[in-house]
Amino acid sequence: MSFPHLKWLSVALASILFLNPFWAKAQDSYTVTVEDIAKRKVQVTAKLFPESDTLLMSPFGATHLKDGWATFIEDLKISNSEGEKIDFTKMDNGVFILANSQKNKPIHLSYNVNIRHEQSKWPFGYKEAAYINDEMLMATGNALFLTRLDVDSATVNFQLKQPYKVANAWKQTAPATYVANGAEELVWTVLAIGNFNLSEIQTGKTKILLAYSNDLSASKKTIESTIRKAVEKYEAIYGSSPSKQPSAPDKYLYVMNVDTSYVGGGAAFTNSISILLNATPAHTTKAGTTSWHHILIHEIGHLWNGRSLKTDESTDWFNEGFTDYLAYKVEHELGLMNKGEWKEIISQKQLGYSKAREKNKASLASAGKDKGSNYDIVYSGGLQFAHKLDTEIKEATNNKKGISDFMKNMFAAYASREQAVKNEEIKAIAEQTCSCDLSSLFQEVKDQN
Repeated sequence: MSFPHLKWLSVALASILFLNPFWAKAQDSYTVTVEDIAKRKVQVTAKLFPESDTLLMSPFGATHLKDGWATFIEDLKISNSEGEKIDFTKMDNGVFILANSQKNKPIHLSYNVNIRHEQSKWPFGYKEAAYINDEMLMATGNALFLTRLDVDSATVNFQLKQPYKVANAWKQTAPATYVANGAEELVWTVLAIGNFNLSEIQTGKTKILLAYSNDLSASKKTIESTIRKAVEKYEAIYGSSPSKQPSAPDKYLYVMNVDTSYVGGGAAFTNSISILLNATPAHTTKAGTTSWHHILIHEIGHLWNGRSLKTDESTDWFNEGFTDYLAYKVEHELGLMNKGEWKEIISQKQLGYSKAREKNKASLASAGKDKGSNYDIVYSGGLQFAHKLDTEIKEATNNKKGISDFMKNMFAAYASREQAVKNEEIKAIAEQTCSCDLSSLFQEVKDQN
């Protein structure tokens, strides 16, 4: 199942961290050391230049744990440039308050991260936290970095035992050294460390690094071909590569592994994706939400709708539902599912949405406030709306236009801005695409049961 990914948290994090009126004049730096992934320990040292007395792990994604991401932090030590110990108070949800004001003074941190995240229950699965397998340690930046409210950019250097390597989506500035531009890039990302397989896929202007364990080695060509073809399809749909920003990344990272005890799912982060399959492609036959190609193609789609086209709680139905609809559309066009399976998916989603609406009065626009509980409203409802809109546009234009034209218009209008798209803007672009009145259809977005 393509579980609700936590992309919306990055927007919230950005609002906390980026809008702070103070900006650091010196660059923070981290050193990440891993000697043996089997020992589940990551050593982190850092030099930070705080503008306040507060340090914190990411405040989102681990709120079900009293100490948040700091639950897995051990042996934290903080000192000043003279090596003198700085006392601190540990608060809930991974917040640390320094005893004395250290504003405009460099401080030094050292701590260990115990990678046992998969042993805890996570709202959307441990694929969005950290885990290890025989060849790889996968971790999000959320799990690794204790940071500050006013971070501007940070360098991250890796010291790894041979033959270990690291894969990430940051810009490389020197051997084993990378720069993260701001808090969102630092924590809302995926890293792979270890002796895993790594391949590069180039499609037009889009370069993708694929990190995967040996379980998927036999399926490498199939996966690479699917990624390449899916990216080409999405570029045609949106009329662009994933980013229209001047600061577009030079690469994207996909981390893909297999856990047969897990239902399967994926999550999109800043310029990176974490995917955990419940079976290898060779052992997956039926199309559906848990099929390897749907999880992969759905998450690829979020690089356009979700990353460049930004959404919030009120438009999560558009983010997830339309991404799901387009993913199935791409799968069908690539021959990964037949017409009968496509129709069956539409029918199943309609049934799921109808049942959810019988139990819950949440509208499409309000369902994103509790995405987990309202899964079938956000995902199935959003997909059904996309299907209806696709039909309306085709009927109004005598099949000259469809949902791809609408998404291309949305991307052209809003992919370059930082603000989330609004429901009224979605409606306006839809009506512009079909040259018709869609007031009746869009009433469903805000209607309560």
